Amino acid sequence: MMMETSKIGTLIVLIFMLLLTSCAYHGKIDSGFYTPEKTGEKIPISVALDISGKNILPITNGSMGDSYYVETKDAILSSANKVLSTVFDTDNRPPVYTVEPSFRTFLVNNNSWNSWNVNQIYDSCLCLVFRRYGTGEIYWQSCDTQRINVTPSAKSNALAVITGVSLLILSPLTIPAATQVDGNHQVALASEYLTRSLNIIHADIVQNREKFTSLPGY
Repeated sequence: MMMETSKIGTLIVLIFMLLLTSCAYHGKIDSGFYTPEKTGEKIPISVALDISGKNILPITNGSMGDSYYVETKDAILSSANKVLSTVFDTDNRPPVYTVEPSFRTFLVNNNSWNSWNVNQIYDSCLCLVFRRYGTGEIYWQSCDTQRINVTPSAKSNALAVITGVSLLILSPLTIPAATQVDGNHQVALASEYLTRSLNIIHADIVQNREKFTSLPGY
């Protein structure tokens, strides 16, 4: 009888650990999240967007086995295309530049838990790199870096309180729920700081229009 009780206890512990370690968030930034402001007269230059997205990285929480994974490629490609469409007037001209978007995040500081459930500071870097069409030589680029301070959402804090009050009994339910809440919070936050970066890059291209209009034949 004691042996069976021990086996049941071991099984419960294994199930409990499986539930905790299987918590993961896989999200995606909506490709329609960004709408650029209209500009004045467009630059009479044709550009081609590099849609490979080879330098557009997802948002993850690194060493925790990527338990948080937010896809960014489609959203950034769509947003970059909107920026270029509002600034450049192709008018059926052959492309002069290929524009390569890049995006990545860098963890600056966090505490020993190394989890999205605690405060973290990280930088996001978004760039549009203009390469000469055909040669791939970099002609010009516009980049923006945002310093982000990630804090737990109110819902996540509430779930943490419930987890503690229940003496971890409810943790197989509350921890996965908190993972989803925090993941959704990160997606919303990413949409905000990407919007800021895109607006800055958009304005930078407009401000430097002479770099393109001064080219011979245009």
